[in-house]
Amino acid sequence: MPARHQSYAFDAEDRKVYAAWLRSTIVAYGAVVAFGIALVAVQAMTRATSTAEFAATAVTMTGP
Repeated sequence: MPARHQSYAFDAEDRKVYAAWLRSTIVAYGAVVAFGIALVAVQAMTRATSTAEFAATAVTMTGP
């Protein structure tokens, strides 16, 4: 039985899909990095040593 020959070359549609996937992946990673930097900046500005201390401070600031 002869084997079928398949071409694994990218066509124009594959390139569009890959470009869209790459763009969305870079945006997602960028958002995660930006969130991490913002979290470190907020924690440094409030001088909170832990997340629990930061949360307690946030709750007491919004309380009556």
